Amino acid sequence: MQSAEQLGEHIGVEAACTVLSIPRSSLYRARRPRAKCSSPKISPRAFSQAEKITVRQELNSERFQDCAPREVYAALIDEGRYLCSWRSMYRILAENE
Repeated sequence: MQSAEQLGEHIGVEAACTVLSIPRSSLYRARRPRAKCSSPKISPRAFSQAEKITVRQELNSERFQDCAPREVYAALIDEGRYLCSWRSMYRILAENE
């Protein structure tokens, strides 16, 4: 990008980018300082580790070990228990392989 900047001073940014076959958007993006990412923000609605462990224990229990998360979800709802959505159960299982 440095050579595009130098050439752009002489012949213009548009012409420099055309000659060097780089998109102008890349040049402008390179000019902006990058914001430092401290750490990813965690949603306040995210499951705590304890909640994830509870869901995993339920899914891996002897009663449900051979059932799909949708079946577990339906059985728990029939009993009046709600741990999380069936999709969240799949996500928790995927996190823990």
